[in-house]
Amino acid sequence: METHGTATELGDRIELAAATAAFTTGGAPGTRIGIGSVKSNIGHLDAAAGVASFIKTVLMLEHATLAPTVSLTGPHPELALDASPFRVVDRTAPWPPPAEGPRRAGVSSLGIGGTNVHVVLEQAPHRPTPPAPQDAAPRRRRSSPSRPARNRRSPHWPHASRQPCAPPTPRPSPTPRTPCAPPAPPWTYARTSWQRTRRRRPTG
Repeated sequence: METHGTATELGDRIELAAATAAFTTGGAPGTRIGIGSVKSNIGHLDAAAGVASFIKTVLMLEHATLAPTVSLTGPHPELALDASPFRVVDRTAPWPPPAEGPRRAGVSSLGIGGTNVHVVLEQAPHRPTPPAPQDAAPRRRRSSPSRPARNRRSPHWPHASRQPCAPPTPRPSPTPRTPCAPPAPPWTYARTSWQRTRRRRPTG
C-alpha cells in the first residue's frame, strides 16, 4: 500500500490506524502488507502528491518490484507496526505473485481540505506476443545511391555533374505591371449624376 506518509506525528498515526482497521480482517494469515511513501524519494509535491504516488504504484505493478522508502532507520514506536498487518518496505525487492488473483495495491491521498482518496490498482492482464507470420518473405533493403550519383541521373539538375558548386540559373524577372489609376471620390459620381438629371429636364 502506498501511503500518504507526510511524516507528521499526528497524521501518520491516524492514517496507519485507519489502514489497520481496514486490513486486519480478510487477509491471508501470516502475510504482511508492504507500505511505503514516495515522499521520502522526491519530497512533498503539494497538489501533485497523489498523482506521484499513483505513478509510483503503477510502475511497481508493471515491473513486479517493490520500491523502497529511503532514509528510513526504523519505524516510529508509536505507530505500533508490530500489532498491524503492515511492514515498511526499506529496500528494493521483487514482488512475488500472490497465491490467488493478480497483484493489487492501494494508493492513499489525503488532502488538507479534507478530500481523502483511496484508489485500488490491479496488475494488467498478460498479453501474449503474437507469432511472426511464416509465409511472409523477408524484405530486401534497397540500397540508396550516393548523392553525386543521384545528381548525375537527375534530369532536373543538368548542371550538377558539370558544376557541382555553381549557383542555380536565375529566374527571369516578371513583366512589370502598369499601376491602375486611383478611383475617383464618391461625391464626383453623385455630382455628375445630378448634373445629368438637371440637363434632361424639359425647359420652358
